[in-house]
Amino acid sequence: MPKHVDMIANSGWAASGQAALESACILVIPASATATSILKNLILPGLGHFTLLDDRTQEQMHTTTFSWMAVGKSRAEEVVNGLRELNDGVQGVADTQQVLSSQRDWLKTFDVVVAHNAHPDIIDDLLPCSGQRLILSS
Repeated sequence: MPKHVDMIANSGWAASGQAALESACILVIPASATATSILKNLILPGLGHFTLLDDRTQEQMHTTTFSWMAVGKSRAEEVVNGLRELNDGVQGVADTQQVLSSQRDWLKTFDVVVAHNAHPDIIDDLLPCSGQRLILSS
């Protein structure tokens, strides 16, 4: 059971909402500070599964965003490893492939897709799969 379920249960969060969160499967694109914050706020109360899609590596050391990440490492893998520490009950996957345009059926396995500051080509790949919930932000 997630660490923060008692806090949520006492705040008026309905059992059906908690069950929906625990069974949800979310795709987030790409690894960014905003994506990390979104996922943190879903993982702490007990998100069931997330996939972070980003094929980039950490190019240089930044003093603010991802400053803890080693240069040359996969951004998605490093972020997922850190997020898993928040709640050992969540299933987190780092996907470092460019799969959007070639595997549209894969996209349909997610309940929600969140794309933050996504390149227009990525948005074009996501739109045909907009039968599920698609959240775009910039």
